[in-house]
Amino acid sequence: MRIQGKRMLSELVIKTRCYRSKQNETISKDTLTELVNIARISASATNSQPLKYTISSNLRINAIIFEQLEWAGYLREWEGPSEGERPASYIIMLDDTRIKNDARYDAGIALQNIRLAAMEKGIGSCVIGSVNREVLREEP
Repeated sequence: MRIQGKRMLSELVIKTRCYRSKQNETISKDTLTELVNIARISASATNSQPLKYTISSNLRINAIIFEQLEWAGYLREWEGPSEGERPASYIIMLDDTRIKNDARYDAGIALQNIRLAAMEKGIGSCVIGSVNREVLREEP
């Protein structure tokens, strides 16, 4: 049996590349929440749901988040997008190790589903794993 949507998914996956700059358009809280909900209903090993999320479109909080990120590690001189090209919204994925010690598979599935759902809405995204987690834990 041939599934009609196959080509549409292929095109969506191809468009879902890493967008590191020119993402200065704020995404509404409702849209961010919808994207998180897509991740929340994604497959989860043992259905344990160990991932938690926090969202931000607040300029002050976004500035704190931005300062704790490392952008494109292979470009040592680049400090990331300049003012006006920085992300105006963030979805931060948290691993609740009290529920499950290793959620890397859940995280991969959830991240890809968020990114595909965002691109379906015309929103580019970039996954960043190099984060100063200690500072972000302390910030409001």
